[in-house]
Amino acid sequence: MKETYLLRLTEELKEKLREVAENKGVSINALIVEILWQSIKK
Repeated sequence: MKETYLLRLTEELKEKLREVAENKGVSINALIVEILWQSIKK
């Protein structure tokens, strides 16, 4: 049950990242690096 929920959440997150990456004109990996960098700097 929990695994199914996490898989669905992961898929939704990947889809959202893809949308944002397309809107910004960057790759998903670049977006992830930026998000991680921002979280480390805080």
